[in-house]
Amino acid sequence: MQVTVRTFAALAEAVGQRTLTLDLPPDATVQEAWRQLVAVCPPIERFERRLLVAVNLSYATWQTRLAEGDEVAFMPPVSGGSPGVEANTSFEITDQPLSADALIAKVVNPRAGAVALFAGVVREFTGERRTVSLEYEAYREMAVQEMARIGREVANRWPDVRLAITHRVGALGIGEASVMVAAAAPHRDSAFSAARYAIDRLKEIVPIWKKERWEDGEEWVGPQTGPGGARPAPSREARTVLQAQEDERRRVARELHDGAAQTLANLVLRVEVCERLMDTDPDRAREELRRLKELLRTSLRDIRQVIADLRPLVVEEQGLFEALRLYASEFQQRSGIAVDLEFDGELTRLDPQVELAAFRLIQECLNNANKHSGASCVKVRVVRRDRELQAEVRDDGRGFDPHAVRTGNRFGLQGMRERLHLLGGWMELEAAPGQGTTVHFGIPI
Repeated sequence: MQVTVRTFAALAEAVGQRTLTLDLPPDATVQEAWRQLVAVCPPIERFERRLLVAVNLSYATWQTRLAEGDEVAFMPPVSGGSPGVEANTSFEITDQPLSADALIAKVVNPRAGAVALFAGVVREFTGERRTVSLEYEAYREMAVQEMARIGREVANRWPDVRLAITHRVGALGIGEASVMVAAAAPHRDSAFSAARYAIDRLKEIVPIWKKERWEDGEEWVGPQTGPGGARPAPSREARTVLQAQEDERRRVARELHDGAAQTLANLVLRVEVCERLMDTDPDRAREELRRLKELLRTSLRDIRQVIADLRPLVVEEQGLFEALRLYASEFQQRSGIAVDLEFDGELTRLDPQVELAAFRLIQECLNNANKHSGASCVKVRVVRRDRELQAEVRDDGRGFDPHAVRTGNRFGLQGMRERLHLLGGWMELEAAPGQGTTVHFGIPI
């Protein structure tokens, strides 16, 4: 089979081509494509540990399998990424000079009382070193898609904000604008926050690189440095993983303390009572022993539930779809909330990480509905598309104000977003008081 390979920045210069075609065996992986590219150009092997990869405009892994006609991109490090909302003129890559007025015109609307505009410009001096010019390069199609992804994230955090981003590529002189972000909102706080968030995320996930030309040389530099640059600092994703691990440890400790530990402490007291009753009142002692057995069964069930939550073996053994069927049935019996479960698409096994993540996310949505929504029914729809697994969880409960998500980790929603971000996924939230809650997410497969 044939696949198209695209390279960027310092790697493209080392290869000597930005686009080329490789002949690979059927079902080959990204890693095999890279090895074939290294065989053609051995010096590029040193770049491997710093590269990120994408397949058909979505971030991928070295083990992602390829199909006829796929496009594989080997890119300098920008962390994270996922499919975003459908691209439109609010998110652009251009080789023309940027216009603040044109960008503001894209976001102004009758409800906007404030517009925050950020402009990044080419500075002449970095420390004592004088810059002559900059050259920006982008993976255009994916860059626009990732900008649209930022637009989705902003809409989730600040529903009343309208956002636009434009980034320039090509050669830029001193003082020229390289990027502009405009955010319009009813109030200035939201506009400032959204604009700051958008430019920070752009530096993290949008595949754009710059070459800085000085009086005495040139180099790929900056936060989006090429493969020949310095090692990146610990990523936001790494910090998120560590925080998630600590949160999970605290959750397990709390559940063990409030559940099994309390039950076991009660058991110790009841055993002491039984000891005293054995000689004086055997009938009461037998009754206490009967209750002790029930408590032991309850404690054992709680411990097994904690173990299942930590590692749901049914997902590993039977796959996502069967695991969801079993969990939905158990959830209905435990909570009294009806679950309408629907699958659409091929129900074969997926990557274990994708299956486990999807199960966890749907489990979290159902638990939130049970704890917070007062719902009588939850509809769960799971759709498998060619390169994405999507799910929608909709309850008929009391709903809530989505603005609350901005200031706190309401119902674990921020943790869900971070989990999806690590997998290159996305999430949308729809909620309103008295109108229920809908969570919609997707994970690349």
